[in-house]
Amino acid sequence: MGRFLRVWALCLVGFAVATVCLTVGVDPYGILGTPRIAGLTADKPAAADWPRLTKTYMVERVQPATILLGSSNVDVGMDPDSPAWPAASRPVFNLAIDGAGPRTQYDYLQHALATTSPKLVLVGVSFEDAMTYPPGPARRLSADTAAQWSYEARLRTRPDGAPNPDHGLARLKDLAFA
Repeated sequence: MGRFLRVWALCLVGFAVATVCLTVGVDPYGILGTPRIAGLTADKPAAADWPRLTKTYMVERVQPATILLGSSNVDVGMDPDSPAWPAASRPVFNLAIDGAGPRTQYDYLQHALATTSPKLVLVGVSFEDAMTYPPGPARRLSADTAAQWSYEARLRTRPDGAPNPDHGLARLKDLAFA
């Protein structure tokens, strides 16, 4: 019986280690920065579903010369890989997030400026950004949606521009999630 338990425990640990290694190698959310392999790990479809998570860490790694900010119009409408960008403005990073209002865009800009030194920041302002809506009934969000929308803890700065002391813990939680 003792031999069986040892083998079982060893297999359990082996599977756990293999799972962690596979997850780090694939890096489904693009937050670890593992090298991308064409045809195997180049595409990150999970990253597209969690832009408030992934773009927070990707902007730090890219160290862009140009940052694009805005909501869906900029996110979908401006291609950071376009050959139209002058060489001096590259690399270009699209930090725009669907549904992000001016406050969220400003928070992400502060975060980016805390870790990068871009030469140019382009902010796309939509007509909807100037609209105000009357308060409606409170919506109940699923745990996944609530986690995606609560982005403040993972930013390097607080809304007032001061350093965020919760950033390290939020990063650990994101790594565990990924």
